[in-house]
Amino acid sequence: MMTALNAGGLSFGSYQQVALDSMVERAASALEKKQTKLSETYQTKSDAINRESDKLVKLTSNIKNAEVAVENGIEGIDEIESLIAKMRSALGDIEKSDSDYSREQYDEFLRQLNSVADRYSSAFNPIGRVTDRSTWSPNDITYNKDFTGSDTTLTGTYVGADFRIEDTDGTTWIPDLTSQTLSEYTSYNTQIPADSDETGRSTSTVTGITAVSDPDADGNQTFTMIVDGEEVSVTGKLVTGGLGLTGKWNYNNFATSDDINAALEDLNAASTKLDLARSQMVANEKIVEGHTNNIKEKQDDLKADQKDALYKNLEGLTKLEQEYNQQVSAMQQNLEAMSAQQQAYLSVFASALSSAGNNPLFVDMNV
Repeated sequence: MMTALNAGGLSFGSYQQVALDSMVERAASALEKKQTKLSETYQTKSDAINRESDKLVKLTSNIKNAEVAVENGIEGIDEIESLIAKMRSALGDIEKSDSDYSREQYDEFLRQLNSVADRYSSAFNPIGRVTDRSTWSPNDITYNKDFTGSDTTLTGTYVGADFRIEDTDGTTWIPDLTSQTLSEYTSYNTQIPADSDETGRSTSTVTGITAVSDPDADGNQTFTMIVDGEEVSVTGKLVTGGLGLTGKWNYNNFATSDDINAALEDLNAASTKLDLARSQMVANEKIVEGHTNNIKEKQDDLKADQKDALYKNLEGLTKLEQEYNQQVSAMQQNLEAMSAQQQAYLSVFASALSSAGNNPLFVDMNV
C-alpha cells in the first residue's frame, strides 16, 4: 500500500516540475513586459531622432541648392573673365590689322557674355536673371538654414552687359541680348516683358546702329539707326547696367585708336566690377560652407545618438536575458536542493518504518 511517506520522489518530483514551470512562466512574462517597455523606449527615441534627421535632410536640400547657385556664379564669372580677355584680344587684332572678323568677334563675345550671365534659372543664378531690368537689381538667393524659420540671403551681383536708350519722345529702346536686336517700346514691363507695348520698330545691335554722337549738356546722344530699311535718328540717353559694356556700335565701329582705347577703358572697368562680383561670390561661398558644416555636425550628432540608443537597447535586452537565465537557474537549483532534502527526509522515514516492523510496539493486533 502506497502512502504519502512511501510515495517517494515520483510524487514530489511531479510537484516540483509543476512549480518550476509555473515560476518560469511568470519570470518569462515579466521578462517580456520589461523587454517591451525597453523596446518602446528605444523606438520612441529612435523615432524622434529620425524626425530630426528628416528635417536636416530638407535643410540640406535648401543649402545644397544655394551651394549650387554659388558654384554657378563662380563658374560664370570665370567664363566671363575669359570672354573679356578675348574681347581685349579682338581689339588688339583690330588695331594691328583692321580686322572686320575681329570686330564681329567682339560683338559675338559680348553676346556670349550675356548668355553666360543668364544661363541658369533665377533659383540657381546669383550673377544674372535680374529682378528688375529698369534698375538691374541683382538676383539674391534666399534659403532656410536652420529650424528657426529664419532665412539667409546671399547677395547677388549682375555681371551681364545690358543697356537701354531712353528716347526724348518718351519711348524706350531695349535690346534682346540673345538675338542682338533693339526694339522700341512705349511701355516696358521689366518683370513680365511679354506684357510690354512695342511700337513695332526695331533694328540690329550688330549692324543696325551706324553712328552715335557724343553726349550733349543734358547727356542726350543721337543714335543713327537703320529701321525698316530706312535711316532714322533717335535722340535720348544711353543707360547701361551690369558691367557697362556695349557693342562696337558704341565705339564708332572701332574706326580709330581713340575708339579702341575707349572700349579698352570700359573693359578695364568691367574687369574691376567682375573682381568685386567674384569677391561677393567667395563671401557667399563661405556663408554656405558654414551652414553646410553646421548641418553635417548635427547629422553626425544624430547618427551618434542613434548608435548610442541602439547600443543601450541591445545592452538592456542582453542584461534582461541574463537576469532571466540567472533567475530560472536559481529557481531550478533551489527546487533541486529542496528535492534532495525531501529525498533525504524520506530515506530517514523509510529506515525508521523498516525498523518499526520488528518492534513489539508495532505488532498487528488483528493477527
